[in-house]
Amino acid sequence: MESILDAEDSVPDAKNPLAPATLDDAITFDDVTFHCGDEAALRKVSVQIKAGESIAIVGPSGAGKSTFANLVPRFYDANLGSVSVGGFDVRTLEKASLRNQISLVSQEAILFSGSIESNIQIGRPEASPEDVREAARLAYADEFI
Repeated sequence: MESILDAEDSVPDAKNPLAPATLDDAITFDDVTFHCGDEAALRKVSVQIKAGESIAIVGPSGAGKSTFANLVPRFYDANLGSVSVGGFDVRTLEKASLRNQISLVSQEAILFSGSIESNIQIGRPEASPEDVREAARLAYADEFI
């Protein structure tokens, strides 16, 4: 688990990154292209997802769904175009601040050794037992845990 959590992040923070208290506005992709090797995973994608709006990203394997989701918290940076959250280009934001305000559910479930509680606390080690139960409830996992 530590090797994953301690892995080097290859996407650098901006020189003087911004850390807004809230990013409660739209997520906007403006003409975004992202290449993975020689292949474009996304080509000229433009979309706006309004605050409070629920969307589904569907498509065949390899269509760029995970890449699309991973560009928002800056696990990668777009090669062309821009991704913005709350009106801020994500490349100008402090990654820790940005990621603190985003929840991302991967299509691959990963559990580390240890308790379910410790797995839930990975993103917030200081979370109280009540916080952990609430997170499980919000993820609809409380019934089968």
